[in-house]
Amino acid sequence: MLARKMNTSETYFYIRSLGLETLKWLNFSSESHKDFISRIPQLKEFISANRPCLFIWDPKNPENGLKKDFYFNLENEKKIEEWFNENRSLVKKYDYLITTQITNPKDTNPKYGFIGSVFSDGKGNIFGETYHEPGVYNQRLLSRPKKDLSDYLNIFCTGNFKPEIILNGKEGIFHDKTSLKEIIDLYGDLRGYFEFMKGVQNNKIGIYTIGFAQEASYYFPKDLFDHYCLNIRGKMNVRLLSKE
Repeated sequence: MLARKMNTSETYFYIRSLGLETLKWLNFSSESHKDFISRIPQLKEFISANRPCLFIWDPKNPENGLKKDFYFNLENEKKIEEWFNENRSLVKKYDYLITTQITNPKDTNPKYGFIGSVFSDGKGNIFGETYHEPGVYNQRLLSRPKKDLSDYLNIFCTGNFKPEIILNGKEGIFHDKTSLKEIIDLYGDLRGYFEFMKGVQNNKIGIYTIGFAQEASYYFPKDLFDHYCLNIRGKMNVRLLSKE
């Protein structure tokens, strides 16, 4: 039987418990209009200290037809107040989360900032991908793509903590050796599926883990790993495709 899926706040707590750096966040729910309004000063203070920020409203019961949504790049509390004024009747039906936001400035080298995800078996074997388009900092572009990502997409794996590049984006962009080593060091001895970003949070550059799952559907993809990382012909085929 699968364990209950963790909500976003629980996921951040768990990521932190693994010794990984993640976002700063504030979560709450409201049982009345008055309660929500009372949170505005606290939200204002959080945004002022950590901007830009991300505000998420997540339905307590997804079966009622409501959907999770969010605002990016908040510099103040005004859009949250606007949302409240437009959704007064729904306030009690959501859980709320505001977080810091990791940025990836457009005027920097693509090696400086990127989004990524890895499957790790906890024994030094990793199958992962990263996306290096300048300015992109929304991890959903990688996890739920709506366009061709091949120009900036990289696929890699590690066997026993040793890296192997499978596919390099058409622009020839890949991690600097330091970043790739950091990814291996962060996730090589941890088991599960991890989503991360390299960028700036509160003026600090780093790799920040923003998603985690260990359910059955995220178990290590051994067939892909064996095909691309252990099969020489598979490696050659992928490399040839990447040069077309």
